[in-house]
Amino acid sequence: MGSDDVNQKFHNLLGINRYISIDDNNAVICLTTHAQFEYKGTPNDDVSVYTLVVSKASGSWKITHAQRSTGRKPDEAAPNFDCE
Repeated sequence: MGSDDVNQKFHNLLGINRYISIDDNNAVICLTTHAQFEYKGTPNDDVSVYTLVVSKASGSWKITHAQRSTGRKPDEAAPNFDCE
């Protein structure tokens, strides 16, 4: 999303679906966001799910790996994150 080809209007956190602490310095987070942006002039209005691996470095958390799902329209049904 930091590319010059992307013109971001907003990117909002909708919720944290799962947070798994590995240890005091590492975690895995699954979250959902809503973003409006243009990619090479094509408008997008996407709700997407991210999986992040985060690590603490020098006292602050940094994303060390990120994966983004294919976006869906805001009025489409959200995935179910209940794992029983």
